[in-house]
Amino acid sequence: MIRYRLSDIPAQIPDGDVQLILQANDMRWEDIDEDEAETIEGLAILHDIAVSKYHLAEFKAGME
Repeated sequence: MIRYRLSDIPAQIPDGDVQLILQANDMRWEDIDEDEAETIEGLAILHDIAVSKYHLAEFKAGME
């Protein structure tokens, strides 16, 4: 998933990770620092956003 809404984020995710996730929505994939996450769940969501954006960039560049 490229964008996460607040309602997509599980309730147990701490506020710090929530803010990182919401910020990542508007960042380039290469600027997302997954290691800033406080939890494994937050890291996984940040990774999902970054990978989705990476694949979209590949697609737009004509790569498959």
